[in-house]
Amino acid sequence: MHKKNLEEKLVKKRELIVIKKARENNLRSVNALIPKNQFTVITGVSGSGKSSLAFDTLYAEGYRRFVENLSSGAKLLVHAGRKPQVEKIENLAPAIAVSQNAARPNVRSTVGTFSGIMDFWRSIFLIFGKAHCPVCDHLLEKRTTEEIVNGLKQLKKGTRIVITAPWKSEQPLTWKEKINLVASQGYARIKLGEKIVALAELSFSDESTLMGQEFEVVVDRLNLGKNALDKERIIDSLLTASRLFSSSAKVWVDGEEKFSFQEGLFCPRGCFSSEELELTCFSFNSQKGACPKCSGLGELAQANLQKIIPNPRLSLAEGAVVAWFKNGGRKDGFDYYQKILEALGKRRGFSVNVPVEKIPAKKLKSLFWGEKKPLKIIWQGTEKEILFEGIIKMLEDKYQQADNLVARKEVEKYFVLQTCPECLGGRLKKEYLAVRLFDKNISQLAQMEISQLVVWMQEKRKLIQSWPLEGQDWWEEIEGKLRGLVEAGVGYLSLDRTCQSLSGGEFQKIKIASQLNDGLSGVIYVLDEPTVGLHGRDSQKLINLLKKIRDKGNTVVVVEHDQQMMQAADWILDLGPGAGVEGGQLVFQGTLEQMKKEKTLTAKYLFQKENKLNKKQVAKFAKKEMSAKNIVIYQVEHHNLKGFDLKIPLGKIVTFCGVSGSGKSSLVEDVLSKSLKQKLYHSEDLPGKHRKIEGIENINRVAIIDQIPLGRSSRSNPATYSGIFNQIRELFAKTKEAQQKRFTASYFSFNMKGGRCEYCQGEGELKNEVNWLEDIRIICPYCSGLRYNKKALEIKYHGMNIAQVLNMDIQYARAFFSHMPAIGEKLEIFCRVGLGYLKLGQDAFKLSGGEAQRIKLATELAKKSNGKTLYILDEPTMGLHFADIEKLFSILRELTEKGNSIILVEHNLEVIRNSDWVIELGPEGGALGGEIVFQGVPEDLLKAQTWTARALKGC
Repeated sequence: MHKKNLEEKLVKKRELIVIKKARENNLRSVNALIPKNQFTVITGVSGSGKSSLAFDTLYAEGYRRFVENLSSGAKLLVHAGRKPQVEKIENLAPAIAVSQNAARPNVRSTVGTFSGIMDFWRSIFLIFGKAHCPVCDHLLEKRTTEEIVNGLKQLKKGTRIVITAPWKSEQPLTWKEKINLVASQGYARIKLGEKIVALAELSFSDESTLMGQEFEVVVDRLNLGKNALDKERIIDSLLTASRLFSSSAKVWVDGEEKFSFQEGLFCPRGCFSSEELELTCFSFNSQKGACPKCSGLGELAQANLQKIIPNPRLSLAEGAVVAWFKNGGRKDGFDYYQKILEALGKRRGFSVNVPVEKIPAKKLKSLFWGEKKPLKIIWQGTEKEILFEGIIKMLEDKYQQADNLVARKEVEKYFVLQTCPECLGGRLKKEYLAVRLFDKNISQLAQMEISQLVVWMQEKRKLIQSWPLEGQDWWEEIEGKLRGLVEAGVGYLSLDRTCQSLSGGEFQKIKIASQLNDGLSGVIYVLDEPTVGLHGRDSQKLINLLKKIRDKGNTVVVVEHDQQMMQAADWILDLGPGAGVEGGQLVFQGTLEQMKKEKTLTAKYLFQKENKLNKKQVAKFAKKEMSAKNIVIYQVEHHNLKGFDLKIPLGKIVTFCGVSGSGKSSLVEDVLSKSLKQKLYHSEDLPGKHRKIEGIENINRVAIIDQIPLGRSSRSNPATYSGIFNQIRELFAKTKEAQQKRFTASYFSFNMKGGRCEYCQGEGELKNEVNWLEDIRIICPYCSGLRYNKKALEIKYHGMNIAQVLNMDIQYARAFFSHMPAIGEKLEIFCRVGLGYLKLGQDAFKLSGGEAQRIKLATELAKKSNGKTLYILDEPTMGLHFADIEKLFSILRELTEKGNSIILVEHNLEVIRNSDWVIELGPEGGALGGEIVFQGVPEDLLKAQTWTARALKGC
């Protein structure tokens, strides 16, 4: 009773957000309380309804109400979204979401531009930077009109002054055309040699005598009289002259050149001049500042012969040129290129039917660089002459003409990125890279690791004490934002790192850090698993950052499974008890202390009441004799990796760990994975730098299960990705009704004409594209979101039509197709990895990163293995509850017991504790990382002094 009265008082004081009867997705009329200005964690097993409550209900309604209160004009620029299925939410505030699967900025966006830090650096460089000559490095000067006026004041009275504008034109004009142009500007005299000549006195009868002579346009003439110098007239004439033809003006005193003037900056040695600096000069996203060679990217894509012909053992006829002969032997215009190759071989004396490696390099030269004379080919019954410019020129043209990211990515496979020779990776024009602040240009600062940049700024603090307060405020703002990034655990990144190259976790942490310095209060921040990709040490930094946001008067709501995060929370909501239809209930809400008394699944695992992956099993598997078979990598020097040798045991679960930025992804993804794909599948991707790799003969298949989304389309879903949908369509096509109507399996595809709804083309939704707005999706009014037309929906398999099957959750579908082992066994694997709650037809863009990864894992596990498969998983516990992790680990253990090998990149302490072998990189991130700080069995790790060892000892 006391607790109820307390809650009522808090509601009246508007200190509690009250959610009543939330019914989004699988939520079953959830009533929840969230304390305002507190740190709340929403947890529960995968599919229990966490995101439905946090994002689809709380955030969606907070955002919708905020938009509804905007002016009519502002509403045109944003889309409020539909009202969530919830009876009431009281004491709600505007909400901001920081989710894992949010759209990334464009390819030119960097950590510095996205966080807003580069805006402040540009202002500082504009005001306080020192411009140097890009030719001789001398400090540039700026002459003002005031200086010239002051110089003229020193002259004697009666002195003749002439102000001229030197002639300059990019166009080849005759003398008559030049003079007519000067006259059209309203000027009557020019200075020709030492004489001033009226235009009317010039004769053009013999232009040859005038050719090559330089002249200056007389803009103003005056004598210094008894009265004061006409300052305004002189300044006006100087500016007019400098803006006429050559961007400069001259002042002649009694026939001699006394002063020169031009707007902007100039080198006193006469080797360089430029306009005055402006903010856009320091932006690689502006035409003004960007390096013209690389368009501000800092890199140039150049065709790579090894990628164009990755397998020289093939002949040209067999498709050695992969750009012309696509994967799996599928031809794509190859017949046309085959004719060119045959004509080229005939001219240069080589056969298209012998392996490329046996053709002399001289004879192949024209294949890459082209022919000067046309080739004759017979194409479609007609003889044609083709000027063949070479594969490299064709690919470069295709790259330049690519009008979208997908087309460009397709061509990029055959290129390597090299540092731009013009700006040397600085992205800006040379003259703007020559502007320095404390001997650093803006690009050099952006290339420093953020943690090092903070130290550098602290060292320069005394030097900015003389700056105006505005400049010091900018400095403070940058320092504050940089510290926020360090606290978020991404201090190893640099400001010029592109957002497209960041992991989902890194990008989310940058968004979180950006919120710390925005000055907002009274806002609800809803975050999706911010600890993804973070080591335990870095997780604590992130928790401290979230608490700072809370302490500014904001409400922080986090969807999370991390033990540290839950222990730090002020309030916990636990959803369950199961997933999908078995979830959607609030099984607990309260403090961590109150949770200790509960019997929910989360409480049992959190307080070690029910965790089969625990301290008692530290070395159960590690004590087994390690395999004699290994993969050995020698002298790894990719990115920050320090040239070490590494032995990886096969037939075991090997976990790579280490703090963020220590080099795990560089080693496993860039070196190991790409080397395996190159050796086993002749992949075009080149591995990171290393001397050699041994032991690949011990495996015959590699399955790389990463965090890359399945797709951003509603046409991709678990059924299509796993291949199950092909089998389901075959079953529908074999029904009596379908055979009578001659419906084939393709008729039941929503990607092809036939049984799909043509109004929405099988999407089930209509997409409205509105200027400035995110695409608005509405349910198709013709098929009501079912994707198919009436004829297709009339066909039933065991009483269910095709749309109903796609709407089944995987757990139900497993029972429905239990009589079909080819389908049922695959669905069983999906259930075992904790995906039984998903719909077969769940749109890929609605899946979390963890769900997408487990779909890939289930698809790989469904393939037959002969015991020599290597599975490489990047953070497989992402988005998983303790109970789900236990299920996943048991599957991985089964794989190794069959002779397969598992390599994990993981931070989860229980997974590390129960691995057979652990390899930790460090000791820190970035330049201070890249070393092997531990390798061995988990029980030995507990004796070490690494960051992971400390975390294991503390839990």
